[in-house]
Amino acid sequence: MLRQRAESLALILTVILLVVGVLGYSGTDSIKEHLYSAKAAVSDNVSGYAWSENIGWISFNNTSGGGGTNYGVKIDALSGDFSGYAWSENIGWISFNRVDTGDPPSAPFNDGSGPIARYNLTTREITGWARVLANGNGWDGWIRFCDSSVPKCSAANQIAKIDTSGDWQGWAWSDIVAGWINLNCASQGNCGVSNYKVQAVTNRAPIATNLSVTSIADSNYCTVPSHKLSWTYSDQDNNPESKFQLQIDNNNDFSSPEIDRTINLIVESGDNNSQQAQVSVPVMADKLTYGEITYYWRVKVWDSHSLSSSWINGASFKTAKHAFPVVNFKAFPVNPSMNEVVQLTDLTTGVVAITSWTWIIPDVAYQDNTTVNSQNPKVKFTATGTKNINLAATDIDGYQCFNTDTSFSLQNIKVKLRLPGWEETGNQ
Repeated sequence: MLRQRAESLALILTVILLVVGVLGYSGTDSIKEHLYSAKAAVSDNVSGYAWSENIGWISFNNTSGGGGTNYGVKIDALSGDFSGYAWSENIGWISFNRVDTGDPPSAPFNDGSGPIARYNLTTREITGWARVLANGNGWDGWIRFCDSSVPKCSAANQIAKIDTSGDWQGWAWSDIVAGWINLNCASQGNCGVSNYKVQAVTNRAPIATNLSVTSIADSNYCTVPSHKLSWTYSDQDNNPESKFQLQIDNNNDFSSPEIDRTINLIVESGDNNSQQAQVSVPVMADKLTYGEITYYWRVKVWDSHSLSSSWINGASFKTAKHAFPVVNFKAFPVNPSMNEVVQLTDLTTGVVAITSWTWIIPDVAYQDNTTVNSQNPKVKFTATGTKNINLAATDIDGYQCFNTDTSFSLQNIKVKLRLPGWEETGNQ
């Protein structure tokens, strides 16, 4: 039914000439030039019809209104800015381009530059203006989308919005000629009579959720000192992630980030991202610094249409006061016999004093008053075989590491049977 109401291109050209004659065209460009500029790009993403009791149907895309002239309205996926042209069979071209319309008569967007209408990707509201190009006889042609600052738009259902399915809701208003313009039959409750609406394929910005960072206690300062920062990529339109940017700074205004990484990475919606932030001595690029420094971090994610989230902040965290102990030891002899005394010698180094040691050794008896907590114990092995020895060393600040890492990587000693004793005797 809607397409039947839309005219062919020949009739459209005839009507617009009639309208210009009746209303008076205020611009300086020719009708031909405006028809040429009305040609739309394939990226135009608005379609469908609005309705005015005064002027009838307004088509937002030639795929809705028919005809050979290629026109349409576009909402930019990144900024939400409007551009392009709609068409009314009774009042002609309606432009969303400042170059055609000039400055709107009042706020918003009356500052002489930029768009004259915008879709807010967060609140989903439409604000701003469009203008009928064939205006005159005391009518300025301006059409204002209803928002909370428009006195005539007092009811909640009058506010112009785009819902999650892309359907426009609410109204627009123009003095004298067009009057109220309904963007969806549901706003007037007459969808059973005529099921019209304006629709837009709008891309919603992705977000990062579940931001987390490991604390000093959870970080592996014993091997590669670092903190793990992780988050979940989420997109309401189920578009995959194309890249992310991670910033870490010791200033909460992120004026001079120590780490600033932008990485192209395909991640499906609902999946996790993570990055390691290494702590280093000396100070190095793309690394953090010891000294119990408080660091702030944030992340921004992009979907596959290059639409980004806003910056999303994670919880701040602190680095360790200094490097953790580097734990090592030696044993002599390295291949002892069972019940042979073995000297274990601690070789641990640290930034500050090492204050305690804990040995983890199977099948062993400590000798000469040494214990499991001695720095350099003497031991005898009470069984043969390969023995795995671990040493945990703790410094004065309570930082503890094992001899290689927290997974108890092992140093092995092979214990063998003692050779039998013998003595030389004379011939009998």
